[in-house]
Amino acid sequence: MSNTDPTPKTPFPPAGDVTDPDKLLRVEEAAELLGIHWQTVHKLIRARRLPVVKIGRLSRVRRRDLDEYVAAQTIPAVRDAG
Repeated sequence: MSNTDPTPKTPFPPAGDVTDPDKLLRVEEAAELLGIHWQTVHKLIRARRLPVVKIGRLSRVRRRDLDEYVAAQTIPAVRDAG
């Protein structure tokens, strides 16, 4: 019997409701939302550029903090005066 599930398998389960601003995301989930590698998220955390919640030895990123990080990195477009 073959597996007919068309959903591609990923090493991490789905994030669930990641729109909740208080949702604690795994580093891998935060990386997926930003479209970057998980190691880059760890670098941002180590550099204290991205706040992190420590639970024992685990690192979690609050969705609200991720949104604020993206907003702080956003460069506004220049509009024509004409």
